[in-house]
Amino acid sequence: MTESVWTTFGKTSGGGGSGGNFLRPSKLKDKQSVKFRILGSPVEGFERWTTENKPVSIALGEPWPAGHEWRPGKEGNPKMFASMPVWNYAEEAVQVLTFTQATIREQLSSWATHEEWGDPTGYDLTLKRTGTTKEDTKYALVPSLPKPCPEVAVAAWDAVLKAGFDLNELFTGGNPFAPTGNSKPENDADIPF
Repeated sequence: MTESVWTTFGKTSGGGGSGGNFLRPSKLKDKQSVKFRILGSPVEGFERWTTENKPVSIALGEPWPAGHEWRPGKEGNPKMFASMPVWNYAEEAVQVLTFTQATIREQLSSWATHEEWGDPTGYDLTLKRTGTTKEDTKYALVPSLPKPCPEVAVAAWDAVLKAGFDLNELFTGGNPFAPTGNSKPENDADIPF
């Protein structure tokens, strides 16, 4: 396996269902699963909520912006998150998978760095949720055998990239699908398959 963003994905410890353009594991119901294909490189950062009930996200290693009042107590603590573009098979659409669950990050990192699986843009993944409360909810991430990305997903991803898709918009409060140009774009324009 060659050196890639997946080599270091999920190696930083935390410390500090779907709808529209986003796929969020916490929105899945008990025993519900979703099959997807990762289309490009992830971004990782921290998210924290203000007392005005607005999220603020920063990239790893960046300082928190001044001028915000943070929610008090555990509810206001920063949570590590990861986001990446995916093809959601059920929705037949490009979405941004965003999650804060450490178990998902650990499982994805395990598959991504496994010598026989490697870069997760080369195979589909199925994420299943079991449990109904925060205390008993568990997530399982299972890979499918490697195969080429479906042509419809490649075409949709290419169209999204041509429209200016930029995951770094998440760090400025923007929408990756409607970039404002305020983010610091990374070189992620190539389709990896």
